[in-house]
Amino acid sequence: MSHLALFPAETALLGGGDPALVQQLMQALPGELFFHVVEQSSVAISITDPEAHIIYSNQAFSRLTGFSRSELKGRNHNVLASQQTPRSRYQAMWSTLESRRSWSGRLINKRKDGSLYLAEVTVTPVLDSAGHISHFLGMHKDISERHALDQRLQNQMALLEAVLNAAPMAVAVLDDNEQILLDNLAYKTLRSDLSGGEPAARLQQVEPHVTPAGVFLPLRIRQQTHWFTLSRLPIESLSEEAGHYFGHGRRTFSLLLIQDCSAEYVRLEQARLEQLRLRLDEQRLLLVVEETLQAASLKLRAPLNLLQAAERLEPGNQLNPAVRAAREEGERAWQWLQDSRPNPALEARQPLRLASLLADVDALLRPRLLPGQTCELMLPDAAIRLEGQPLRLTLALWQLLEQLRLRLPAEGGQLSVTSHITEQTICLLLEDSGPALDELADYHSLPFSCLWQRNEGAELALSLVQGIVNDHSGIIAILASTLGGVQIHLELPLMLDDGRS
Repeated sequence: MSHLALFPAETALLGGGDPALVQQLMQALPGELFFHVVEQSSVAISITDPEAHIIYSNQAFSRLTGFSRSELKGRNHNVLASQQTPRSRYQAMWSTLESRRSWSGRLINKRKDGSLYLAEVTVTPVLDSAGHISHFLGMHKDISERHALDQRLQNQMALLEAVLNAAPMAVAVLDDNEQILLDNLAYKTLRSDLSGGEPAARLQQVEPHVTPAGVFLPLRIRQQTHWFTLSRLPIESLSEEAGHYFGHGRRTFSLLLIQDCSAEYVRLEQARLEQLRLRLDEQRLLLVVEETLQAASLKLRAPLNLLQAAERLEPGNQLNPAVRAAREEGERAWQWLQDSRPNPALEARQPLRLASLLADVDALLRPRLLPGQTCELMLPDAAIRLEGQPLRLTLALWQLLEQLRLRLPAEGGQLSVTSHITEQTICLLLEDSGPALDELADYHSLPFSCLWQRNEGAELALSLVQGIVNDHSGIIAILASTLGGVQIHLELPLMLDDGRS
């Protein structure tokens, strides 16, 4: 009797259903050895007739089910069936087998003691020489522990996902190729808001705004600027590649934490701008007091100089005692004015970005505009740098725009700030739509002093601007504006690549 006649199903199992491979196995293995191979296999194997009555089972099958061979022989294979497997699963299995095809799937089976286990089952029909089903070969494994482990992993992943989705920030895990492995709902929402762009990549490309409270990164979302903080933490794990099974291969991942801090940023910016406004007011007050005292000293110096000249002209310096007393009192008053002049600490010159100064001035100016007035600010390139005193230069720009604002009509008033670069200077054009200067019809440009001569109360403020511009080696003049009013043309020297102005 051939090997196949003895164990047709086992032969089909070991041969994978390939007749050529089965023939090779039959020729290679003696009958007794072939029997021991199947008998001692760790895989539970059973053979049934076409009606599913068990005619053979190996030792592994008995160990798995708890039934002895004698108890199983002749019984229908449904002795292992439980009420937990859906009927549709059995129907699908028999439909496949009757079409002479193998079926694989999972069934909830029942042991002799009534305990349940999850079986991964493969049933193969064995055909006779006429092509009819003569036997069924069954092979199944207890995968209960593997299923429990998989389910536990899924539960942990679901729990982790729920925790991440509840986090008030966008969270993502990136592999060493910057590909997203895991992200939460907030990250997905942020990616959707960015029209599919990766938030991490977008944030790493923007210019950071550094504040004492940290680094904020801006992104435009739905026509509004949002400010985010980005944290990136390295995570190491063992590699799952087969080549590292016996080694210690590690992979590095990145944990990204992205938080929308727009409200915090706005609060900090408002506090910073308020502090800047107070410093500008203080600086302006000191400069105004100094300018006023300087003007008073000059006015007082004139009559004192006349008295000194009269005293020198009197023979023997016999000046009227009353006049002498007046001169001496005047000298004391002049010295008191000199001593009363404030001596503010000299602001250090440093590299600064004109765009940042203009953005601050714009933020201070806009709340002062009336509902019908607008300010169009086109900031210069952020890379453009000057060397100067940031507070005094901010004060000069603030005073210029504030004076232009006062010239605007209540309805339809417009301010404009543009810039262009020459070889070594940056030219700022500050324009208003206020009343035009008649002199500009005859001259291309006018001295800057013409502006304060036309604005009552502006002389002192604008003369301070002139002094600050002079201290920064700048040029300032007045031209006709395309908006209908005046254009202040301000030139300041650029900082060159070698650090010189």
